[in-house]
Amino acid sequence: MIRIDHVYKQYEDTLVLEDVCLSVKEKDFLSLVGPSGAGKSTLIRLLIAEEKPSAGSIFVRGYDITKLYKGDIPFYRRGIGVVFQDFKLLPQKTVYENVAFALEVCNRTNYIIRNRVPQILDMVGLSARADNLSHKLSAGEMQRVAIARALVNKPQLLIADEPTGNLDPENSWEIIQLLMKINELGTTVFLATHDREIVNKLKKRVVTIENGKVVRDQKKDGKYII
Repeated sequence: MIRIDHVYKQYEDTLVLEDVCLSVKEKDFLSLVGPSGAGKSTLIRLLIAEEKPSAGSIFVRGYDITKLYKGDIPFYRRGIGVVFQDFKLLPQKTVYENVAFALEVCNRTNYIIRNRVPQILDMVGLSARADNLSHKLSAGEMQRVAIARALVNKPQLLIADEPTGNLDPENSWEIIQLLMKINELGTTVFLATHDREIVNKLKKRVVTIENGKVVRDQKKDGKYII
């Protein structure tokens, strides 16, 4: 699903990522951990083609995304789902409209929208909130909307960048349980987080990055180790 080959990222005189090599198989669940400034968010930006590496290659679903033309990037992103810490919802749209919008920009038919949006809202437990404006939801509910929006185009890969960063412990674990359910249904999940308790509860693969380098890759029953 993902292959990162000897990737470097440098901003002027600052080397942020150094010789990063990493492979993620289909249906894997990987937690990327490390202290603030370690390079997690930079790696996420490279994976969603927001930036290009200074050197190295990144293959996602067999395509070298470092060679994408600017006009190809929106089409690439339609094949992946992305969830952010700050939700990035449209505040004056309802829950239904926020999720439907992800289909509309991909020129999906009204038939697909009418059928798929209710299905995904049911999956994330928000059917009863479909007509609520997104800015009137709780933080946990807003993150569920963000996950629904990321999944509605049926991506094979879901990238979650600190999805529990703005949530309390109870809501955080509910969101992680939802990501686990999504993974069990066959979607590859790439989770970047600094939440030690969540990582240790998950007992999934854990990759640790420090000072821009991958320093640990625990394939099974991973722990957040300093």
